[in-house]
Amino acid sequence: MALTEMTRIAVIGAGDLGAAIIAALIARGGIAPERIVAVTSSGAAPRLADRPALTVARDPARAAAAADITLLAVPPAAAAACRWVRRPARSFR
Repeated sequence: MALTEMTRIAVIGAGDLGAAIIAALIARGGIAPERIVAVTSSGAAPRLADRPALTVARDPARAAAAADITLLAVPPAAAAACRWVRRPARSFR
């Protein structure tokens, strides 16, 4: 899938890695902040406070269901707890 200005992206995890991915998507990928949802367990993303148009949510399953692309940017131990993750519709291997 090619990134377009209409691509909806969910980034699960908004710590250092998630915030860096989001910044790169906006700066280099041409994705508007309004098209990105950052998901955190607290519903707050202090590292992204300078991007008021960005949506921050707490429900990863809902964010992933509404997104065209979902990126998992959490520590390995947290990824193991993501029971809502389903088999991808298509593989990029």
